[in-house]
Amino acid sequence: MFPSRLGAALRFQLSRYLGRPASADVEQIAFRDGSVAIDAFRLLPDGTATITGWTLDLPALASSVLLRQGEASRPAVASWSIYRPDVQVALRSVSSFHGFELHFARLDRSAGRDLHLLFRGTEIFRTRINEWREPPHYDALNTSVSVFSREQIYASGPPAHTATDESLALALALPGPVLDFGCGAGYLVGRMRKAGIEAFGVEIDRDAIRTALPDDIRPFVRLTDGTLPLPYSDGEFESAIATEVLEHIDNPTAAVAEIARVTRKRVVITVPDASAIPALFYANVVPWHLLESTHFQFFNVNSLKAMLEPYFSRIEMLKIGRCETDGIPWFTSIAAICEK
Repeated sequence: MFPSRLGAALRFQLSRYLGRPASADVEQIAFRDGSVAIDAFRLLPDGTATITGWTLDLPALASSVLLRQGEASRPAVASWSIYRPDVQVALRSVSSFHGFELHFARLDRSAGRDLHLLFRGTEIFRTRINEWREPPHYDALNTSVSVFSREQIYASGPPAHTATDESLALALALPGPVLDFGCGAGYLVGRMRKAGIEAFGVEIDRDAIRTALPDDIRPFVRLTDGTLPLPYSDGEFESAIATEVLEHIDNPTAAVAEIARVTRKRVVITVPDASAIPALFYANVVPWHLLESTHFQFFNVNSLKAMLEPYFSRIEMLKIGRCETDGIPWFTSIAAICEK
């Protein structure tokens, strides 16, 4: 077994992920007025709200409903018809697209938490915002009138200034001195040093990294041209960590060999979990991060472990970042805790 401190930290973090709230808060309305039926109200994670149902006149409906947030009004800003064969049968219609989804202008954090849905000036539903969430990545795709190119979608993002709870738990359980291989803007280096762990980072020298490195972390990060071998002696570090790095490297096996060479005891590796792609096949979903343009390698649990086995005597495989889509569980990443 691996150290109890690490196991306890991971059990705590995994329990948090297993208890994540649903991706959208859905409340039933069951409102009917002539040829209009509003079935449900959804408060989406990106801070927008929608209603769904069916109607014979969507433009008229869109002009008849209003969402009030405190004293502020949120008009309908987008609407479209959706497939409702049940309505087609009930109405004996020639069209199977009498369903609708109607979106309101994004909610404002400063306007309060109370929401009131009005139809022709009369309140038909009320609810309250329980949780604010951050806007999503690629938010411009919701409203832009421009066509985006592939390079704009599957590009490489800026250096991260944060980490998941699970990655942080893995890092803080490592004995120092620790090398963060591919440390980016040095977030984990900073968190480990604040926790009293002697930590250092190595990263490719480029403008984005030099700009993003905080002044208090810069002395502990070495910038290189990215070639191997690493500029460290054999066993110079007690442990090492590489979070979401190997997928960006042309020869990840060579990188693992170097990480093992400069480490005396323990190595933690995390990579995106490519098995999320077949897992989400039935939901017609592909996690966008997996398709980032600088991802050259795609790992599952078996392939990552097989690559690591020649360099370590014991390997514990984990999955982290548990999510659920249409009831299908999947994980954002694989983690390997390796002992020399």
